[in-house]
Amino acid sequence: MAKIAAIDVGLADTAIVVFEDGRFTDAHTITTKADGRRPTFPAVFKRGQEIARRVSRFLAKVPAIKTVAIEGYEDYGGGVHKRARSGALIPNRWTTPAVGVLIGDQVERDGLSVEWQPPGVVLTAYHEHKARWRAGAVGLVPGDELLTNDHLRSAACHALWYHDRHPEETS
Repeated sequence: MAKIAAIDVGLADTAIVVFEDGRFTDAHTITTKADGRRPTFPAVFKRGQEIARRVSRFLAKVPAIKTVAIEGYEDYGGGVHKRARSGALIPNRWTTPAVGVLIGDQVERDGLSVEWQPPGVVLTAYHEHKARWRAGAVGLVPGDELLTNDHLRSAACHALWYHDRHPEETS
């Protein structure tokens, strides 16, 4: 069966998991550092290109991946905020979708198929998995001991969403 990769996109941290035969077989987090100032378009573009190159290098080392499920973008709208690592509420920013587009473009140029996934739907469908993983549970899905940070757990939700909709490709 084919392996799939799933990506949780972020400017500071982008996570990739590999899923095959009903289990997670690899996980990797790409971290980039900001210069301490508010992100500018040129700076985000440069960091996003570097993230996309690093995603490409990681995927090239994993044979037989045909499809990459990537967190898409959802506009939370009218003053709605998302939660930062610190727990503080921050406005939904443009940086994540900009990086996602650069990653998706690179993945397609590498000859892989991209499935854009709605993050709200995916994370709602697997909120119990993510909450239990965050609390330290392992064994919910074989290989989930590889999910050592919240970004990897989110990427895992994207892999499970793909698997549940295309089981013949990942089982």
